[in-house]
Amino acid sequence: MIIIIRGPSGAGKSTVSNELAKQHKASLVISLDEIRHWITDWTFADKEALLALQSAASTAQIYHDKGYTVFIDHVFLNRWEFDKFVESVKIDEPQIKLFTLTADLDMLVNRDNGLPDNLKMGKRVETLYDEFKNSDETRGITIDTTNMTVDKINSEL
Repeated sequence: MIIIIRGPSGAGKSTVSNELAKQHKASLVISLDEIRHWITDWTFADKEALLALQSAASTAQIYHDKGYTVFIDHVFLNRWEFDKFVESVKIDEPQIKLFTLTADLDMLVNRDNGLPDNLKMGKRVETLYDEFKNSDETRGITIDTTNMTVDKINSEL
């Protein structure tokens, strides 16, 4: 199974993905943010985003084929990103689950402010929040994490 956890910055994607992975004996968390950092001069160009997506899909495919549950932690802002990911892995779409985590803007900003300085997104949190609200991706299950603990979020998934 491949489980995609998507949402704006600060919604809890990484935390939830890592906590869920701990509950599965053979599991892997793939963070597209980490893959992005493989490119030393990342510019947010579509070509780079597609390379990161293809790298994640290839890695997910390898581990999935060996029986691992794979968690993908990524914004997946637009429908085309999810479609491109699904197209890149060679498994039946029912084995790919999509969850969207959301939160109100104040909570996202507060969570960002609590991060170490080198990880803070600053104004980008607001930009992503606005872009996410206008996203054309509506599939899967959506969970509002504004006032939820990790355990409560995990029970919702």
